[in-house]
Amino acid sequence: MRKAITTIIITVIMLTMFYASTWIESHYTREATVIKVNDNIVTVVDDTNNFWSFEGTEFNVNDKVTMTMDSMNTDLNIYDDEIINVEKN
Repeated sequence: MRKAITTIIITVIMLTMFYASTWIESHYTREATVIKVNDNIVTVVDDTNNFWSFEGTEFNVNDKVTMTMDSMNTDLNIYDDEIINVEKN
């Protein structure tokens, strides 16, 4: 019985480590500046001149923000990346 419990615990730990490493590999942050707010749609431009939009109500033009992004596991294609979270700097 003890061996089965140990095996289950080790399996859970290994799966947790795998999923954590996958999350870290596919997520990154990007700095941006708010350039437009229309109703609750916020448009920003990042440091590489890519434009992004998201829904938000607490943002104003010229606010600096940090976006947490999901690369969708396509590292060579930024155009399918998704904004996970946005915080004012």
